Amino acid sequence: MFRLAIKLIRVAFREASETERGIEELARQPNVVRPGHRSASRADRDPGGPPRIAGIYPFRFFVTIGGLASYWVDRRDQFRRAAVYVARDFKGESPGDPPVQTPIKFELLINVQTAPMLGLAVPPSLLASADGMTE
Repeated sequence: MFRLAIKLIRVAFREASETERGIEELARQPNVVRPGHRSASRADRDPGGPPRIAGIYPFRFFVTIGGLASYWVDRRDQFRRAAVYVARDFKGESPGDPPVQTPIKFELLINVQTAPMLGLAVPPSLLASADGMTE
């Protein structure tokens, strides 16, 4: 288990001009950005170009195009668990009977090529616990 001293700051951008200005401001200090699924602008995905910001994304797609890491619910596990609920419905169980479940399995993917470009060293213990690595 990893314990990191993280201070969470939530920033919402409504227009593209606000996004670019906000990203430039964030790049002035060491940060890790956790963009939402709708904020796929070039500036927060391009590790080679300014500004350089470490982004942890909700979907593995962002890592394959240059993002630093993704950490999110294991979607395959979620679909399997949903199928169990559907099967219960087909067997005649009332849809309201099964308990509400929260995700229990998460996936960590790290782009080992992006980390050095951002001036980051990924600890071997974190790489060992990752579900996958990409370049």
